[in-house]
Amino acid sequence: MNTQPGRILLIEDDPSQLLMLKRSVEPLGFQVKTRDTVKGGIFTIRNWEPDLVLMDLNFPDGTSMQILEMYKEDPRHRNTVFILISTNDSHQAITEALSNGALDFVTKPFHPVEMQLRVQNWMRIKLESDKSRKESELFGRFISKDVANGIMDGSLTSEIRGDQTEATILFFDLRGSTSIAETLEPDQFARFLTELFTDISDIIFGFQGSVNKFLGDGLLCTFGIPQRNNRNCEQSVKAALAIRQHFTNYNQNALPEFLNQPIQYGIGIASGTVFAGNFGSVHKIEYAVLGDPVNVAARLEALTKRANTDILIDGSTHDALAADYQFRKYQVRHLRGKEQDVRVYGIEGPLTAAGTDVIFFQ
Repeated sequence: MNTQPGRILLIEDDPSQLLMLKRSVEPLGFQVKTRDTVKGGIFTIRNWEPDLVLMDLNFPDGTSMQILEMYKEDPRHRNTVFILISTNDSHQAITEALSNGALDFVTKPFHPVEMQLRVQNWMRIKLESDKSRKESELFGRFISKDVANGIMDGSLTSEIRGDQTEATILFFDLRGSTSIAETLEPDQFARFLTELFTDISDIIFGFQGSVNKFLGDGLLCTFGIPQRNNRNCEQSVKAALAIRQHFTNYNQNALPEFLNQPIQYGIGIASGTVFAGNFGSVHKIEYAVLGDPVNVAARLEALTKRANTDILIDGSTHDALAADYQFRKYQVRHLRGKEQDVRVYGIEGPLTAAGTDVIFFQ
């Protein structure tokens, strides 16, 4: 007997047929409800959300096609198994049912054992599919969605190896997080960061980026890895500007009462060749990104506070976008960890006017 949780709805207006259906499926161990009208079936599907619906074709108050039409585009019931039963075994009836979302069609009279096996098989497929989907969703919450998808579809492996490729790195850091944490209970601070990082992650994903790491009060994001993208620079800058707009709106309209000043942050962006892949041990691996752009992006983010700005990008990112955006050039010497001078730009937004050179860091 299948002891997994599962819900089966039987919709049949003939009492004898309904009883036969019920006796066929009840031994399987699932929860079973019965209805004898289209209206009752629709109400129960909406409120009970069964895994499998077994229903007759015609009823005094309508047809099961109405149910299929109503739910085939509903995302909540996209994975519901609909099975039709009918004395009408014409090609037209079967084709219409299957084309409207039914996964199976059974002709009356049916054999109870055959029906039981058919339902058992469909329920096993449905519940295993639900389990796989939930595991995939859970998997994607612990690692970036594109990494999770890559592992699931086989384009990324679990072997400890990597590739050298062109990419853009975006560092985000929340300023003043220590002061914020001092005013809140740990669980309250955790909820605050979770909500904030959820909003930022949604923006990053919206511009085809990936959140590679959560770094306490910051994020390391990548564009172009692990999924290739020939618009890395453009997408990273658009994401940064969207984050800027998000916090402008947040500070004006949604700032929590426990914050006595607007949220401040810094973003550093750098582009170039990186080495990306799986690193670690036989016990645990992590998809990581190494290379000069990672270090430069981190240094640029750290410089945003001294530059009195929120977004700084390197010369490589600037050169890919110079014709489309308004920049402010900063003359930076001896960026920590770099022997050569680094070209640094602040980004004002889409191109509207010329920028201004500024020397702020010696």
